[in-house]
Amino acid sequence: MPVIIETGFDEWPYAVRGTFFVAEVLSDLYVVTARHVVEGNDENTVFFRYRAGSRSSLPLNQVIKNKAYQDSSSPEYTDVILYRVAKEELNEVVHTAKLDVQQKPWETLRAGEHLFVRGYPSELQDVKDSGLKEQGVLFNASYTKRTQHSGCHEIKLNPTETFTHYDGFSGSPVYCVRDSVRFLVGIMVKATAFQNIGLFVDGSVLLAMAAE
Repeated sequence: MPVIIETGFDEWPYAVRGTFFVAEVLSDLYVVTARHVVEGNDENTVFFRYRAGSRSSLPLNQVIKNKAYQDSSSPEYTDVILYRVAKEELNEVVHTAKLDVQQKPWETLRAGEHLFVRGYPSELQDVKDSGLKEQGVLFNASYTKRTQHSGCHEIKLNPTETFTHYDGFSGSPVYCVRDSVRFLVGIMVKATAFQNIGLFVDGSVLLAMAAE
C-alpha cells in the first residue's frame, strides 16, 4: 500500500509518498518501507493504511532504524526502516510477505532471474474530494548483480507502461518465484527511469534489523 503523509495544509491535507508492505520476520509483523520515504516527517503524521478507504493506520509499537543511515546521501543498503505491528491490537487479518529465513532466496539469485515489483508510482496517485486515489502497479524485473555494498543488489526494471520517473516505488517489495512459490527477496530503495535500473536491499538486512 502507499505511504500517506498528513501535510497540515487544509487545501491539500494528504500526500501519497512511497510504498510500504507488511512482512513477517522472526514471527513478528513489520511495516517495511524506505527510510527516505518518511524522513523529515513526524511519526504522528505518517499513515500506514492496510486497506484503501480505511481511516486508521496499522497499530505499531516499535520503530527500528538502520543505525548506519545518516541522510539521503547514505549508502542505499542503510535506507530501510521497520515498524513493528502491535498484533494484539489488530482487528483484521493482514496478509503478509513472509521472509523465509531458512532458504534465504536472496542469497542464490542468478543474473537474469525473473523478479517482480509491486509499488505505487507518484504520477498515478491523486487526491480528490472523494478521497485518495491509490493505484498500484505490478511489473517485471530481472536480476542483474550484487553491488559493492553488502545486502544491496541491482535489477533491470521492465515496466508494462512508461514512467517519467520512479518516484513512489521506494519501499516496494521485490519478489522471485521458484517452483510456483513466491519469495520475498527485498525492498526497493532506488530506481532510475533513464536506464530502468533499480536497487534493492535484501532480506539479510531486514533480518538483522528485526533481530536487534
